[in-house]
Amino acid sequence: MELNSAAAQIEKQKASILDLMRKLAAIGSRLGAIEIERKNVASQQSRLQQRRSQVSQELDGLRQASEELTAKLKDIAETIARQQTELEGKRH
Repeated sequence: MELNSAAAQIEKQKASILDLMRKLAAIGSRLGAIEIERKNVASQQSRLQQRRSQVSQELDGLRQASEELTAKLKDIAETIARQQTELEGKRH
């Protein structure tokens, strides 16, 4: 009777150990997936930072080009106004 009781307890313990091993394997698998996801996120952040830097440089270049074009446009407008004044003077 005691032997049967001990055997039953051993089987319960075995079942508990197997259940814990399955849970441990599932947790290990989930940790692996989280680590892969973390690496992917870090890689994406790095790419986004590089792209942000490129966009910032392009934006700075475009601002500079815009300022240069605005200055040229102002010069052209002044030249046109001056030439129109000269033309009016010659007409009179």
